[in-house]
This record gives sequence, C-alpha cells and structure tokens, in this order.
Amino acid sequence: MKSTSEFDVSNVLTLYTAYEFNSTFEGIFDLEEASGHGISDALGLAGFVNLDVVRNPDLGKAPYVARLMLHKVIRLSKGNVESERGPLSLFTELPASRLEIRVGKFSMVDFFDLNSAGSDSHLQFNNWTVDNNGAYDYAANTRGYTWGAIATT
Repeated sequence: MKSTSEFDVSNVLTLYTAYEFNSTFEGIFDLEEASGHGISDALGLAGFVNLDVVRNPDLGKAPYVARLMLHKVIRLSKGNVESERGPLSLFTELPASRLEIRVGKFSMVDFFDLNSAGSDSHLQFNNWTVDNNGAYDYAANTRGYTWGAIATT
C-alpha cells in the first residue's frame, strides 16, 4: 500500500453474444476488457475489495476472450420446465430432467460455489475470497477463466 492518498477508477466492459442453434444446443461468446488500477495498483492487500481490479496491474486493457462455450442439453424426461435467459444460457424452456454438457472456456464460479450474498463483484462490494473460493480462484491466467468441460444433471 502507498502511504499517500490515491484515487483511481476501474472499468470492466463485457460483450456477451450467444446463438441458439436449436432447442438443445447453443454457443456463447464473451469478450471483455478490464482497465484501471485501483488503490495501490491492487497490490498489498491480501483480500482486495474490488474484483474489477485484476490481480496483476500490468495486464493492460486489451480485449480478451472470457467465455467461449458450447452448451448441449440431453433430454432425460418428457416434461419441460421454464428457464430464464441469462448470460450463460438463452434457453427459455428445458427438459425437467436433463443432462447438460458445457465445453469451452469459462470461470469455475460460473457454475460452482454460487453465493447469493456475494456472487457478483459488479453489483456487490465484496472481498475476493468472499465472492469466489480463495482456495482455487487464483487461476494461472490471472483473470480466472479456464478451458474445460462440465456435465450437470
């Protein structure tokens, strides 16, 4: 931490795009740009309070691919349930019983360890380790996105 007074602003710009190929298959693409430094360039605090300030102030503000996913739903029952569209799915109706497979680049906390009191640093002012699991959130690519596959029922 610097001993002088500071003022800085952080910004995150996100462009979410998605395409529903059919009622069981969709693609999602998320381009982001993060900039700003925040207090002492986000260095010196063990659990910094603003996730917009990435953990490495030298990353620069060039746009990067945050999420690039293919999402397939496999029907396991005849009945359907309503689903609300969101940044991770366009489907408005899903099978009541289903297998969902996602392959691509995403954040683990998009799907695991969801916390209703502190799950979005853009809307809630919370510490890194409250918002995400401090045991695994510091990813090798610093921004917290990784290549992988998940299957859920």
